Amino acid sequence: MALQGDLSDFGLVDIIQLIDLGKKTGGVEVHARRGNEQFDGWLYFNEGKICGAQLGRLSGEEAAYTLFTCNAGPFTLHEQIALPAPNVRVSNEVVIMEGIGRQDEWATLAERMPPKAMILRLVANPRSSTREINLEADKWRVLTMINGKNTVGDIIQLSGLGDFVSCRIIIEMLDAGLIEGRMIEPTAVPAVAPVVPPAALPAAPLYPELEKLAVAGIGNSARVLLADAFRRAGLKPDDSTKPQQMLRAVTGFEQSTTLLLGPSRARALADQLRTRIQQAGH
Repeated sequence: MALQGDLSDFGLVDIIQLIDLGKKTGGVEVHARRGNEQFDGWLYFNEGKICGAQLGRLSGEEAAYTLFTCNAGPFTLHEQIALPAPNVRVSNEVVIMEGIGRQDEWATLAERMPPKAMILRLVANPRSSTREINLEADKWRVLTMINGKNTVGDIIQLSGLGDFVSCRIIIEMLDAGLIEGRMIEPTAVPAVAPVVPPAALPAAPLYPELEKLAVAGIGNSARVLLADAFRRAGLKPDDSTKPQQMLRAVTGFEQSTTLLLGPSRARALADQLRTRIQQAGH
């Protein structure tokens, strides 16, 4: 008789331990539920040991750990299937211990997680210290997607880190005062920004040159930060503007990069942009 049931009655820990005890080989197909969300995935075993996991776009250990945050949904063990290439290389015990920890922490994160429709943006003047800070790879990935346009849901999907890791990073940054969120009223969505008359457009926009200097200074994340600074200054990349308007945008860019580079490096990079604006006579 096939091993099957519902996670609400037979938890993931019990499933793993039972398959390990029986030295089973195959895959557990899961249609898991977490609140109003549903996740379809697989947990693969080779002679009772977890060797692979897939849950939506997540794979490997992260997919296995995320399964523990789901508390309902049917599952079935299929023994007569070909196993995919292994992508879980930790023991069953490690998966269980980390998974239970994720399960407990998710209950706290879920209470504090901002709405997925909320738009996140960098704080121009963060209340934390302006000293230079170091960001881990996952936090840097999330930070580069916070541009005043992407919602929490967008960032979770684009980052590829999954709900748990993405939400934990977002909450940490909100608590540190590095980012802030805002909700857009439904009536504001269709609003269209005023169109600049064709006669006001310059023959050779300066923005691409500024962007090139910024990218040379801090990498591709500069594109997001510079565009956000121009947007907050009420400018478009192809706008023809007075010098003071563009200089205000550069000041906003300097404030954002201070968080990543430290005050001296951020100021030096911003000064390069100011010099180029002055040279162009804008």
